[in-house]
Amino acid sequence: MEIATNRGPTSLVMPPRVLFTPHERGKNLGTPGAADLQRTILRAALHLLEMAREPFTTVDWAPD
Repeated sequence: MEIATNRGPTSLVMPPRVLFTPHERGKNLGTPGAADLQRTILRAALHLLEMAREPFTTVDWAPD
């Protein structure tokens, strides 16, 4: 499972599940101190772990 912001390197590694976030590189969970946002992203990642059935399943996450 990976939470990523950049498709290029991620497509080379091909992890079994990827949640892409729209944040800048190095801040996959958002800005430091944004606990509510970080929890929301982590919940989305856990949901992906439960639901994904195919190899290299990718989901684009975006805030509501």
